[in-house]
Amino acid sequence: MKKTTSILPFFIGLFFVILYAFFPTKMHFIDGLTYSWNLENLQIKYMLHPHHPLWLPLMHIIYNAVRTIFLNLRAMAFLSFLNALLGGILVFLFIRILQLFIRKSTIPILAGLFLGSSWGMMTYCPDANIYILVLV
Repeated sequence: MKKTTSILPFFIGLFFVILYAFFPTKMHFIDGLTYSWNLENLQIKYMLHPHHPLWLPLMHIIYNAVRTIFLNLRAMAFLSFLNALLGGILVFLFIRILQLFIRKSTIPILAGLFLGSSWGMMTYCPDANIYILVLV
């Protein structure tokens, strides 16, 4: 029973990473479009955004490192996949934290499935915004 309790949150998180990554949004928020354009077109010294001062320079470094492997990768696809990955990690962490407080294994699992399939997660995880990063 204990082994299933520790493995199942990982697979649920992985399921939501795959779900969010394979169904990206086609209607991006303006923030995601702006962040993507900034990553592709601005020099790093102009990326200090007043609301997220370290996010764009850090993403610029990671994005350029990933582009050494995937040469034609666009910033929108990179940020969307990053949010999908972070969304799955958030669901995993949510279940694991609930399992620390609630010993009954079905309640944290059901709560994690509910969180992962909620409107907010299904809206923001496939998008290229910063909202999921802030939650994690």
